[in-house]
Amino acid sequence: MYNTYNLYKKCLLYIIESMVRRLTISEARKDFADTLHRAFYGREVTVVTRRGKDIAAVVPMDHLVSESSTPPKKAPQRAK
Repeated sequence: MYNTYNLYKKCLLYIIESMVRRLTISEARKDFADTLHRAFYGREVTVVTRRGKDIAAVVPMDHLVSESSTPPKKAPQRAK
């Protein structure tokens, strides 16, 4: 049987999952400006998928910063 905390956590995850917008790579590419607009102004999270698997997410910057006390690190540069 679930205790109250586990039930709360499961319900919260369900609510969060239902608020996430999912796009394929081609949809995200076509509507990239709209996706960024939704993240910035609408505080909406968008998950980008490829072949049914989650590969990336576009999230509002304040979500990212609030998750950690330090600012995100720069990605390493690729060698050309």
